[in-house]
This record gives sequence, structure tokens and C-alpha cells, in this order.
Amino acid sequence: MQHRLLPLSLAVSAALLLAACASGPQQPAQQAQTLPPAMNKLLGAQEAAGLSRAEGLRRIAARSGLSVEELQQQPSRLEPIAQDLLARFERDTQALITSAQASGQPEAMALALPLLDAPGRFYAWTQFADMAQAPFSTSHITAVTAAAPGTQGQQRGSLEHEVPFSGPEVKAANATPTDLAARYAMSDPSLGHGQQVARVVTAAAQCPQLLVDGRPQPMQVRAPAVRGVASNSAAQTGDKRQTIGADFELLTCEATLPPAAQVVGVGGQRLALRPPQAQINRVVVVGDTGCRVQGPNAFGSGKPGAPLQDCSDESDWPWRRIARAAASFNPDLIIHNGDIHYREGLPKGTEPGQPQPNEARVAAYMDTITYGWKSWEADFFRPAGALLAAAPWAITRGNHELCDRAGAGWYRFLDYRRFPAQEPQYSPDYDAAICSNATDPLLVRLGDLQLILMDVGGLADAPGRGRNQGWTNGDHLRTARQLTAVARDGTTQSASVSWLVTHKPLFAFYSGGPKVTSSTWQFQKALQPGVESFGAGNGELPANLQMVHSGHIHGWMMISHPAQTGLPTQYLIGNSGQALEGFHFGARGDKPYQAAAPEAQANDIATQDRRWPWHDAPWSFRLPNGVMAQPDAFSSSPVIDAGSKNAHSEEFGFVVFDRITGSSNWTARMFDPQRQLLRTCTTEGKRTRCEAPAK
Repeated sequence: MQHRLLPLSLAVSAALLLAACASGPQQPAQQAQTLPPAMNKLLGAQEAAGLSRAEGLRRIAARSGLSVEELQQQPSRLEPIAQDLLARFERDTQALITSAQASGQPEAMALALPLLDAPGRFYAWTQFADMAQAPFSTSHITAVTAAAPGTQGQQRGSLEHEVPFSGPEVKAANATPTDLAARYAMSDPSLGHGQQVARVVTAAAQCPQLLVDGRPQPMQVRAPAVRGVASNSAAQTGDKRQTIGADFELLTCEATLPPAAQVVGVGGQRLALRPPQAQINRVVVVGDTGCRVQGPNAFGSGKPGAPLQDCSDESDWPWRRIARAAASFNPDLIIHNGDIHYREGLPKGTEPGQPQPNEARVAAYMDTITYGWKSWEADFFRPAGALLAAAPWAITRGNHELCDRAGAGWYRFLDYRRFPAQEPQYSPDYDAAICSNATDPLLVRLGDLQLILMDVGGLADAPGRGRNQGWTNGDHLRTARQLTAVARDGTTQSASVSWLVTHKPLFAFYSGGPKVTSSTWQFQKALQPGVESFGAGNGELPANLQMVHSGHIHGWMMISHPAQTGLPTQYLIGNSGQALEGFHFGARGDKPYQAAAPEAQANDIATQDRRWPWHDAPWSFRLPNGVMAQPDAFSSSPVIDAGSKNAHSEEFGFVVFDRITGSSNWTARMFDPQRQLLRTCTTEGKRTRCEAPAK
């Protein structure tokens, strides 16, 4: 057998750790009793490396999701959430120690119980990805054709004059018969197949080593540390033609994990895994988690905008508390349906009713208002805490992670394909070869469940040209072809059920203008039957599609259709931190600020029943038989301040899906940031009914 010499740092660490594990930390026994045995060994490793006990506790607290004060309490006196987090971190630490001991390699123990990085210098997680998949979609509109007036032939059009193209206010109703007859030539999409990938963001100069079943495994650089990446300055200056530099000071690393791996750790953090083909029994779903800071003008100053969300107040932005509560459920899988980054630009000025200008209100976190790392850390990584390593993640991109916004960070940290050949960055003229708003789906087989991640963040909510860079009226055709490819894929067809994860919903109700609308125009157009055209995508949904998980609208909804429609349940979960939206009429129209306040839930509703809170909302979805689909059950958060411009839903939270034993049916429980139950839904087949908890 050939023996490798250990690097000096690892050799010294291993020697110190062997002594620390043998004797434990040199502290009075009364102090050490508050930590469970494995965590006590981890603390001993910190002290053996020269840290004070206080600093060691601080670093362990950051990894475990607990506070230093909680670590110093007797476990039996902790609140239930803290008890669950403590128990999980103890199990994970002991698993790393046991795996390292079983390997018999001195360097393994050094990797299991290393000197922990200071908070803010290291983040680690697992997610599903396909590192062989092209980073941008292979499906492109290659030509537009239209029937020539008065002839039977075809006249080739121009992509520069894609119809209808009359500016941002154009409506589908203005399209001419020739417009609607337009046909599109497209290339086909590619499908990725997800594997578990470990990712790390580190302040170190080199990627760390993984500990895989007691043996070291290298990680590779996904994206180097870099400064001055071009980003959109519109939220800072109001001018999208200007660019501003964004700094990504930390290194991003990754490694595809062996399918048979049992215990994986990095930097003293155990990473969650799902064994191949293992059945998923518990799923946590979150969405729209970032803190809204959008400029360049304050709300109410005569320019479009939204009220400033106070990122320093956890009652106003509760993402950290939501993540902590969600981690305590020990899920098998975490789904995030997008809109992760929100700190885009300082809204300068004073909002109505505020005693201070926004410049003073955000002074404590001014440096996090950027498209660079500081914002990504503040909006997502740091508050995610223990949830980051609690289970593998399945993440899809929101419209806030498109290329004219936080696209550079999305591709660097969370995208589920290989990193693009060129550094993704913003271009005022949208260079799709460097940063694309079109990516192809990822399929993840989890036992009897097929998970489908789709990027629809750039699709238009309502008729007309979208404002996102690179958006076209033909983008529904790409979505249609992607859905059809997914529906016909063998791994999808062999699953008992499939779930579709998108940022924008397939079904939803929303208001904010003079009418309540479905807010799903282009996504639904992808499924309209007919020849591929401006009016129809002719896409297919998987026959076994049970649920669609989405966000985009900042609140909670469940929408279910009659069984004969064959349509999936829509779960809209966009209430995990971002400022909640109103579900009320806007300032315009005959009845300004008329509330569309719903009941908490309503089941088995006749189509024409006036109890529908959005009875008059137009629905654009037409089934293949020509019948307009109408739901028969919904659930939504209550609305407070109904009837005023301040109307908004009141429930921040997350949802825990638990499999009903012996079936492919699910119970969904929505919890608030304190882990208090808000409502329970049951999905049997494709139909769902919800009930409020008994009072």
C-alpha cells in the first residue's frame, strides 16, 4: 500500500484533534455539560486550534442555527425549535466523527472536526443539478413566418419585427389576423437529469476537501472570486444603459457526489443526502424570501415603486425565523421557487407617513444593497442558517434572478447547470451568449416522484410585451416544447406522480390594477391547443402531474380544479419573507381599493357561486375540448385593511408536505415563523381541499 504524506497543516490538526477527542476540552465539567457529546468534541477541536471558548461557541452557533445563549442552556430548557436544531446538529456531528473513525485515516478526523471558519466566511449545501447540461437553453426561435395576404404561400418574417411589436402597451386584442397566423421555427430543448451536488462558498483561496464516507474528495472551482462584474444600475440611477460593478469576493466550489455516498461533510458541516431511489416523505417549500429594497425613488414620490421593507426588523422581514423553523422539521427535500435576491437599489427620499428618509432607514445595511455577494449573503445565505444544510435543495430561478437583475449571482451560486464559459454579467443590449434568460428543465427522480424544475421567470404575466430583457411574444413556444419534452420523457412517465416547480404560477388570482386577473397569461398560452403560433403553444402537461409549486405573487394560495379537467393542484407559496401583497383592487377603476378579501378556504364551489372572492376574474385557460377550466376549491391568506390602499395578506410562512402513508397523496401544513399551524390541506390524486385549524 502506498502512503501519502499529510500536508503539515492537516498533520498538526490531526494530532491536536486526537488529543482533544481523547481528553475533551480543558474546561470545568459544569461548563461542558450544556453541550451534547459530539458537539463538545467539536468545541474541544476549536480550543485545541487556539480559539477561546467564547469564539468556539460563536462559530458552532452559526453552523447549528442556534444562538450562543441557547448553546449555554440545558437542552431540556430550550424552546421546541431549538431542541430540534440541537438534536439534528448533534446527530450530524456524531455521524462525521463515526465515519472518520471507521476510515482509520488520521486526516479524516481533521476534516470531521476542523477549525470552523468564522461566520460569513463559509457556506455549504447540497442541491440537485446536472453539471453536464448546457447552461443556457438549446431551444431558440430561429425564424418567424406568416401567411402572405391573398396567397396560399408562406412569407418569412423577421425576428426584429416579431408580431405584435408595438411597444410595451400592446395588447393581444390588438393583434391582426396576420399577426395571429404567425408561425415560429424553433430548435429543441435539452433535459437535464439531476444528481446531488455539493456546493461551497468560501473566503479561502482554494476549495476545501469533502469528507465522503471517511475519505477525502476534492472540490472544483465553479466560479472564481471576482470584482467589478457589470450589473444594471437602473435601480440605483434610473438609467438601465449605465452599468455598475458588483463584487463577488468569495470563491464558489462544487463536486458531484457519488450516488452511493452515505455520510458527507465539508468544513465540519455534514451535508444532507438522499439515497438513490429513496422515497421522499417530507418536503419543505419556501418562496419569495428576499428583502424588498428597490429604487431609485421612494414609494409615493410620484414614481413607480414599492414601500421599503425593513431588513433589520424580523417582524417585517422574517426569512431567518422561517428558515430556522423549517429546518427543525428535518425534511427530506427543500424546494425554493425563486425570487431570492431583492436588495437592488436604494429608494431615495421619504415615504408617506415615515419620519425619516430612506437613506437613514437603511443606513445599517447600506452596503448590502448591491447585486454582488454582500447582498446575496444578507438576503439568502446568512439568514438561511441551519436550513442550508438540512436537506438537498431543488431551486428554480425567479424573475429577480434574470440577467437584468441578479443573474450573475444566480449562475454563480444556485443554477442547476454547469457554470457558463464566460462570466455572466449584465449588458444593456442583452447578450444571450453571456447571460441568458432562457434555460432548460431539470428532471429529478426521487423514488416514485418525478420533480421538474422549470425556468419561467421571464414569461409575461399579462398580454403585451414584457419588460424583462430578451423577452419575446414567442417565448411561450419554448416553454411549450419544454413541457412536451418533459411529459414524454420516460423517467416522467414511469413515476407515480410528478411535481412541477416554477417561479411564476400556472394558475393564480392577483390584483393590483383595476381588475383581478389570473397573472398567468403567457404560461397558460404555452398549453393552448393548436398549431404553434402567437396564440397557441400546443404544449403538453405530464399525465401524472399532481401539483405545481410556484411563488411570484407574495402570499399563499391553493387552487384545485374538478377531477374531470385532469389539471394539477396549484400551490402558490410566495410568503416566506418578501413584503406581502394585497390581493385588492388598485387605485384606478370605478371602485378604487375595493377589497377582494377571501375567506381562508372554500371547497366544492359551484362555478357561478358568488362566494368566489374573485368571481369576475377572467380566465384564459382553455382545455383541449374547448371548455374553459374553472376551479372548484381554493385557499388563501386573509386580508387585513381590506378596502384601503394598505390592504395586504397577513401570513408569512412556509409549507411542510408529508406523504400519506402507503400512497402518493400528501398532507400540506402551512406554518408561520413561530411554527404555529395556519391551515392544513390534503391532496388526493390531483384534487386538494384545505381546512383551518380548530380554534
